Amino acid sequence: MKLKFLSAMATSLALFFSPPAFAQNEATPKPAAIAEADGPALWKVADEDTTIYLFGTIHVLPDGLDWYDEEIAEALESADLVVKELGPDAFAPRKLRAALITHGLLPEGPTLRERMTQEQREIFEAEMEELGMDPETMDRSQPWFASTRIVLARLKALGIDSSKGVEAVLDTKVPDTPRAGLETVDLQFGAFASVPFEGQMKQLMGSFVEPDELEEAFDMMVTEWIEGDPEELAAIFNESTTESGLEKPLLYDRNANWAQWIETRLEQPGTVFMAVGAGHLAGKNSVQHYLNEREIGVERIR
Repeated sequence: MKLKFLSAMATSLALFFSPPAFAQNEATPKPAAIAEADGPALWKVADEDTTIYLFGTIHVLPDGLDWYDEEIAEALESADLVVKELGPDAFAPRKLRAALITHGLLPEGPTLRERMTQEQREIFEAEMEELGMDPETMDRSQPWFASTRIVLARLKALGIDSSKGVEAVLDTKVPDTPRAGLETVDLQFGAFASVPFEGQMKQLMGSFVEPDELEEAFDMMVTEWIEGDPEELAAIFNESTTESGLEKPLLYDRNANWAQWIETRLEQPGTVFMAVGAGHLAGKNSVQHYLNEREIGVERIR
C-alpha cells in the first residue's frame, strides 16, 4: 500500500504545487535523519558555449529544511533561463479549466462509483466520509484526478505547505530571470489521463492511508532527496509508479522528450537551470539515460 501511495502522492504534488498554497496549519517537522545531510544532487550538461544544470526537486518540503546552499545558488544565479516542468502561465484559469474538462472528467455514462467494484466503493465512501468530503463531488472525476484531490486534502490537513517547495524557493531567488516550461498543462494532464482506468484505480485506492503512514512516506521521499541519493529515491518513487502501471506515460516518455529538449537547447549559447521532479533524474530510463543514448555527457557536480 505504501508504494501505491507514494505514486499517488508524487503525482498530486507534481500536478498541483503551483496554484494557491496549502494552508499552513502548523509547522511540519523536519525528519531527524536529514539534519546532517549533504544536500540534493545537481548535474551539468555542457558544450563549448552552453551549460544546462539539471536539478531534481521535491514539490513540497517540511518547515526548517536548509537545502539552498552556495553550489545551488551559483548554478541558479548564473542562468539566463530557468526551466521547469510547466511554464509560468500554465495554471492560468482558462488553461487549467480547459485541461481539467478534457482530461480530468469522465465521459457521459456511469459515474466513478458506478465503475468501482463493491469493495472499492465501500472503501472509497468510508475514506471520503473520514476526510469530510462528499463522495458525490467526485462522481464525474477521472480516478487520477480524484486521487489528486484526496492526497492534497490529506497533505493540507498535516499542514504541509507548497510555498516551501523547491520551485517556490527557486522563484524567489531569481525573480527577474526569464522562465520557460517543458510541457503545457494540457499535455501533462493528458499524460495522467492516458493511463488505463484500472491503473488509475490502483493509484486512487493507493491514496487511502492513515496520517502516520502519509508522514512516513513523505519523510522517506524528502530524506532521500536531501541526502542526494537518486538511486534510493528512484527505489521508493519510480518503483511505486511502476507498480501502478504509470511508468511509461508519466516517466519514460516525458524523460525522453526532455532529453530531446536539452539536445536542441545545446545548439543555443547560454546557461539554463532546469528544475524538474527528482524522480525524473533517477533510476531506469531517467533523463540522463536518454541523454547518454544521444551521446550527450552528463556530469554530476554534487
